[in-house]
Amino acid sequence: MKIIDISKGILTTPVYPGDPEPTLAKVCDRAKGDEINLSILMACVHTGTHADSPHHFLDSDNTIEKLPLEHFIGRCKVTSCIGVADEAFIDALEMNGCKILLVKDATGFSALCTQALINKDITTIGTERASIGDANVHTAILGGNIAVLENLDLSEVSDGEYFIFAPPIKIEGSDGAFVRAVLLDGFVK
Repeated sequence: MKIIDISKGILTTPVYPGDPEPTLAKVCDRAKGDEINLSILMACVHTGTHADSPHHFLDSDNTIEKLPLEHFIGRCKVTSCIGVADEAFIDALEMNGCKILLVKDATGFSALCTQALINKDITTIGTERASIGDANVHTAILGGNIAVLENLDLSEVSDGEYFIFAPPIKIEGSDGAFVRAVLLDGFVK
């Protein structure tokens, strides 16, 4: 079994336009005589690889810690898409029981793909981009109770089926959270 890290770094990934730049600051430093090293992180929760909750775009109390862990752990399908992942693209997919879909190379998702995702029983979508799309796309997909993973690194991943482990950090009341996403290759038969 091979473990593939598909996460992008919080401090090295370009931020979404308008978001604050992340910083890591030491409050205690052993090199300066402190007993321990201790740091604080200042960053938007949508920095690096992260998950969105419905609360991000909807008037919903469905915040990140309330999303089912099953949306972030389980069998997944990785597939490539040139252009926008729309309803026709989703309809043509063979999911083979996978409920998590990671899309490589897509320029975004169509708001109209939501019903196709629901029809395929897809609970989570993921993208390499900083965003799945505009407010209409987020509203439609998150409103369909489909979880979202953004800023994945699928550059070293071939199309196929994997097992994903990508739960968001439990930040109570948050609209999103950082994720350390990994794929297990050879785990799914």
